[in-house]
This record gives sequence, structure tokens and C-alpha cells, in this order.
Amino acid sequence: MCCSAVKSLSVVAKENRSFGSFADGMIDGSGYLREDDSAVPDPLTVAITGLIVAGRRNDAVEHFHTAIGVPPEFVVGMRDSPQWAQMEAVVHTLVYDCMISDATNAALLSNVATRALVLDSAGSTDDLAGWAVTVAARLSNATHKSLAGQSPSTTTSSLPS
Repeated sequence: MCCSAVKSLSVVAKENRSFGSFADGMIDGSGYLREDDSAVPDPLTVAITGLIVAGRRNDAVEHFHTAIGVPPEFVVGMRDSPQWAQMEAVVHTLVYDCMISDATNAALLSNVATRALVLDSAGSTDDLAGWAVTVAARLSNATHKSLAGQSPSTTTSSLPS
């Protein structure tokens, strides 16, 4: 990782003081999943970080949504919503989410002993459904369920018990 990316990630991490303790190791005795310092950030992580450090939070929100596949015409409509300002206010947390994704690997997942239910749905794209199957297989104590006829946004009342 280049020096400017490391510096930018550090600046964003300092924006939320509680993040420092999160990034200290991978897994500690309390069972928290920790970020791996050796992880190479994905270009999305670096791009969002750079936009935030440059004070371009609005562009960071737009870039994230476009990068994850939200159609540009939907992003235009989202910009006009009252929720856009709320997304801008918390956009720095996307960097933390991205860093966790960047640091997550098969070895890390295999060390998670907590019982987990990994879900996908008939409304999930093939890549998301595949990731759910892969994650469930790598976790040592997981069950995978595919919810027939459900969209990815489901209510807790429709979840299996």
C-alpha cells in the first residue's frame, strides 16, 4: 500500500476515536473480529478514503453507491432525498466497512466460533448468493439458508428461527 493511502486511512480512522481500538488486532479474547493490518486495501477503500480526506463527502457517497452497482439514475434520485445528507454525515463509516472486507479472508473466518446464520434470498444476485455460501462454509459454526421468494431486505419475522 502506498504511503498516501496509509496516511489517508489513518486520517479517516482518527475521525472516529473508537475505531483505533477496533484496528489493534484481528481477534481478541472478547470475541471481536479485528482488522488485519497486513490487508491490502481494495481500490474502492482507497478511493472513498481519498474523497473523504479531500472534503468531498458528497462524492464519496456517490462513488460508493455507483461502485456497488446502484444505477446512476437511481443515485441522481437519491441525491435529492433527505437521506442523502444523513449518508454524507456517516460516509466515513464506509471506510471502516471496506477495511473489514479488505481484511476478511478464509483463515480469519475459520477462527470465528460464534454460531452464525448466513442468509441470502431469491432476490439476491448470483454473486451475493455465492458469497453467502462461501462465508457459511468457511465459518466453523454456521448455517446457510436461502430465503425463497424474499428480497435481500427482509423482516425479522420472516427469518427462520
